[in-house]
Amino acid sequence: MDFERLTGEPFLNKKRSLCIIKRKFHALFPEIHDIRRPTIPAKKTFLYVTENYGFPLLFFVIGIASLIRSMGVNFLFVPGDLIDARFNNYVLEHFYLWLTRPDFSLWDANFYYPYRMTFAFSDNLFGAAPFYAAVRAIGFSRETAFQAWYLLGYALNYLSAAFALRKISLSPLAAAAGAFFFAFGIPMLAQEGHPQLVYRCGVPLTCYFLWDFARRPRLHKAILCLALLVWQFYLTIYIGFFLTLILIVLFCAIPFFMREESASVSTGRLRQAGKAVAHAFCFWPMRLRTAWQESRIPGKGSLLIGIPLCLALLVLLFRPYLEVSGLYGLGRNKDEIATMLPRLGSYWIADNALFGANILRELPMRHEHQLFPGLGVSLLVIIGLLWKQPEDRAGFRRSH
Repeated sequence: MDFERLTGEPFLNKKRSLCIIKRKFHALFPEIHDIRRPTIPAKKTFLYVTENYGFPLLFFVIGIASLIRSMGVNFLFVPGDLIDARFNNYVLEHFYLWLTRPDFSLWDANFYYPYRMTFAFSDNLFGAAPFYAAVRAIGFSRETAFQAWYLLGYALNYLSAAFALRKISLSPLAAAAGAFFFAFGIPMLAQEGHPQLVYRCGVPLTCYFLWDFARRPRLHKAILCLALLVWQFYLTIYIGFFLTLILIVLFCAIPFFMREESASVSTGRLRQAGKAVAHAFCFWPMRLRTAWQESRIPGKGSLLIGIPLCLALLVLLFRPYLEVSGLYGLGRNKDEIATMLPRLGSYWIADNALFGANILRELPMRHEHQLFPGLGVSLLVIIGLLWKQPEDRAGFRRSH
C-alpha cells in the first residue's frame, strides 16, 4: 500500500502511522524541531487572556458582588420574601433530609396533614437541590446553604449564557453584556421573590446546541439539546415550559434563516415562498439524516438510548403531579390562566426600570408579567441592529 511504499514500514493503525511519519519528517528535516503550534510568549498570553476574559470576569464580579451586598455584611439577610423564600428553603431542606435519612419520605412532606403526596403541590427543584445538599453536607446551616444555593444559580446562569454567546462568535464585551443581562438583568431582579425561578442555566445551552445542530449536524448535539431540556425541567418546571416554547419558535424559524447554507442540499435556490416552506419542512429530517450518516455506531447507540432515557426521566418527574392533580382535583381555571398570558406589551413592561413602568397600567396580574426585557433593552437591541452597516448585518447572518 502507499504507506508502506513511503515509509518502508507496515501499516498498523492510524496513531502508530502518524508517529512513524513524524519521525521520518524529523529525520529528513532535523533543523525543524517542532511542527506544532508555536509557543505564545508570556506577554502575548496575558494580553490574550485579558482581551478574552477580562470583560466577562468584570461583569461577573459586579453581578455577584451586588447580590452579596444585598445579603448584608454578615450574610444576615435571606433573598426573597417571607413566603416563597421560606417555602423554597423548606423544599431544599426536605430533599437534603431525604438524602441523609433512609426512613424519610420524599413525596409525603410534613404539611397539609393528613393529605398525601404534598411534595407534588409545587415545584420540587430536583435538578438544583443537589447543590444545596452539597453545601449542607459540608456543615453549613439551612439559611447559609440557601444563600449559597441562590448565588450559585446566578453564577451558573451567567457562565452558561457567556459560553453560548461566545460560541456564536460574539465579542467578549458583547458576550459579557448579554450574559450580565440574562443573569442579573431586570427580569431576574423582578422575580427576586420567586427563588424557584433562579436556575435557568439550561436555557442558553439548549438553544445553542439546537442552533449548532442546524449548522453542523452531529448526533451528540441533538442528545445534549434534549438532555439539557430535561435537566431544565428538573431545575425548575416553570422555566422548563418556557424553554419548550422558545425551542418551538426556534425549531420553526431556523430553517428560514439557513436557506442559503442548505440550498445545495435540499431544494436548490429557494426564491419562492412555496419552496421556502417546502425547505422548512424538509430541513430538520435532512439534518437528522446527515447526522445519522456521519455518526459511528457508538453515536447512533447513544441516540437510541438517550431519547428513551430522557423521556423516561420526564415521565418520572411529571407522574406524581398528574397523580396529585387527579387525586385532589387541583388545577387552574381558564380565566385565571388568561390573566397571566403575555400580551404584546408584556415584553416592554419593566416596573423596576427607568423606562417601561407606565405601560399597560390596567394589566391584570401585572406582577406576573415581569419576565421580559422591558422597553429600554428592546430599544437598545433595535438601535444596535439599525446601527450596524448592511455588510456587517449580512456577514452576521452568514456566520450565524
